[in-house]
Amino acid sequence: MAQLRSSEARFRQMVEVSPIGMAVGSLDGQLALVNDAYLHLLGYTRAEYEAGAIDWQALTPEEYRVQDTRAFEAAFTQGVSTTYEKEMLTKTGERLPLELTLIRYNPQQVVGYLKDLRVEKAQAQLMADQAATLKAQQEASQAFMAFTEAASHFDDLDQLAQLALDTLHMILPGSSAVFYDRAATSWQPRVWTGDLKPELLAVLQQGVPLETPIFAELLHSGAPVFVDGWTEAAQGVAHTEQFQTVAAYPVTQREQIRAVLSVALQDQPRWSEAQRATVRSVGRSFTLLYERIAVTQEVGQQRKEVEQRALALEAFEQLSKELVHETDRYALIQRALEIMRSMLMPGFLIHFALDAGLWRIKAQAGDMGDAALQRLASAGWPFEVPTLYLPWTTGQDFYQDQYAQGSDSPAEVVEQVNTTATLVVRMQGQPIGLILIALFDQRPLTSVDRTVLNTARQSLELALERAQSVEVLAERTAQLEAANEELEAFTYSASHDLRTPVRHVMGFAELAEKALEKAPNERAQHHLQVVKQAALRMTNLIDSMLLLSRSGRQELHEQLVDLNRLVAQARWDVAAEFGSHPVHWQVGELPMVQGDPQLLQQVVTNLLSNAVKYSARREVSEVEVKCKEQEGEWCLSVTDNGAGFDSKYAQKLFGLFQRLHTEKDFQGTGVGLATVKRIVRRHGGRVFAESDGRTGATFGFTLPKLG
Repeated sequence: MAQLRSSEARFRQMVEVSPIGMAVGSLDGQLALVNDAYLHLLGYTRAEYEAGAIDWQALTPEEYRVQDTRAFEAAFTQGVSTTYEKEMLTKTGERLPLELTLIRYNPQQVVGYLKDLRVEKAQAQLMADQAATLKAQQEASQAFMAFTEAASHFDDLDQLAQLALDTLHMILPGSSAVFYDRAATSWQPRVWTGDLKPELLAVLQQGVPLETPIFAELLHSGAPVFVDGWTEAAQGVAHTEQFQTVAAYPVTQREQIRAVLSVALQDQPRWSEAQRATVRSVGRSFTLLYERIAVTQEVGQQRKEVEQRALALEAFEQLSKELVHETDRYALIQRALEIMRSMLMPGFLIHFALDAGLWRIKAQAGDMGDAALQRLASAGWPFEVPTLYLPWTTGQDFYQDQYAQGSDSPAEVVEQVNTTATLVVRMQGQPIGLILIALFDQRPLTSVDRTVLNTARQSLELALERAQSVEVLAERTAQLEAANEELEAFTYSASHDLRTPVRHVMGFAELAEKALEKAPNERAQHHLQVVKQAALRMTNLIDSMLLLSRSGRQELHEQLVDLNRLVAQARWDVAAEFGSHPVHWQVGELPMVQGDPQLLQQVVTNLLSNAVKYSARREVSEVEVKCKEQEGEWCLSVTDNGAGFDSKYAQKLFGLFQRLHTEKDFQGTGVGLATVKRIVRRHGGRVFAESDGRTGATFGFTLPKLG
């Protein structure tokens, strides 16, 4: 024992004098022994430690807790953990990077050896910063090479200018750049980097005067200008006080300065030779491409027109989505004409339809350019006017690159019309009207124009057919709803109206029975019993019809419903209905559902009652109630060991007055399952029935899951 105490004392002495942070502790954060190096690392005093102010778990950020737990487990099971890195909080809250190794000290504690990693981390960061600087230099070189390579493939001046500005911004970190076009009296900014302040951009967009000193020198010398010690007062450009150096590079075309690349630095008072060389290199490459791009501007403009037309076709696609519920044919056509006109301005478009032998305007986009022409068109064109008659009778679109003025109307009212096209509009393959396109410019409609117009016409036809389908569907839905309402009203009224004669039949039968008590007649009494039973069946049928009617008319009061409670109540009702007949119930765990508790109680009671009724001829009725979870829904089923049915008649069972067994075999009205189906459908579910015809049947329904 003395030897053990001596050994422990030596260990404590070793811990206390060790230059490495050491501590003996447990996983709950308690420390049994720490040395001065440990306290120094965390910024605590020996007195604070002895006062219990240090909880190493509390000083460990949350993200390292699992790592510590695994290290403790390794130390306890293997004697020593693997060395790992973590952070601890010092007394001042600073995160201290450490390297740790844990060694088992006793069954509850470990010895932790802590190494301060701050110097190593700082060295690593320095190396990372140096690597980042080298990488930035490499990226600058690569950026210029990429600009030189990519620029040669550009045909758009704005894209090329943006690429040049982005390249300068990348090679010269913190720089701002602008590309200017030359106007009559000023330089107008065309492209700029995104870091310009709004107030400066507003000044530049008003135009920088040609006589601004830096630009005046550039125009005079025809060479790049580098300004060191830029001042707002000297240059006369407001909101540029943050810049210290500015450069301007002239962009020429046919030896004339047409534009300027300008770049400015904020944190450097003078341009270095390397920076000047960068600006010259980018400017020279940009200028070499500028003239080539100017030559290809016409091609670019043509491509832009095609893109604009593609955007217009996309607008047709959007039109179809926006007006998916629009049923007004001419509202759709009007929107289509407006989109088509945006592709072909200047001019006008009109949709004509035949009305009493005349072509009447049904939709119009754009002014016809002559009031007399508008009056003639509004009054209705004769059927035989060539521009409309020919495409209508041939079924072919009619293009006139040179419109024959005077062929349809007096020449003096159509002098502004030079090119026309007439498109046939169809629905379900049948023509419904014509679209007349009249352009004021004299130009041929190219194959691209015709393709665009044909695509636009097809998009319109699809939208019209969809609108017609929506209209038909809405009409049929309204008819169906009206028919259902009439049927509900009839069922309710008929059920009430039938009660009185049935009550009379039952009353007279009972009176007749009393009369026969004085002069018994067995045959007459039998007939009266048949009459009373028929009247009772009629009463049950009327009650069932009223229940069916109410299930369709009753407002849903949806809430959370416990199916376990519904089944318990249904079992109670079934016991009252079938008396002492033995039933073996198997009821699984049932979920909470969303629905009307009263209506769902009718469904569950009906299914359980049917299960016992059709298995009542068995010595013991076996009824299983279970519910399984399916995708997006719950499925409750009731299985019995009763008579079963032919599976091909499964859906027939849920129809009104549909029965597969005779009244003699099993009493019933043929309304119960129809009521079940109606209630379940109102809840967004479906019903089903399954049987092999020999070993009972399964009836059930589904309900949507919550959420």
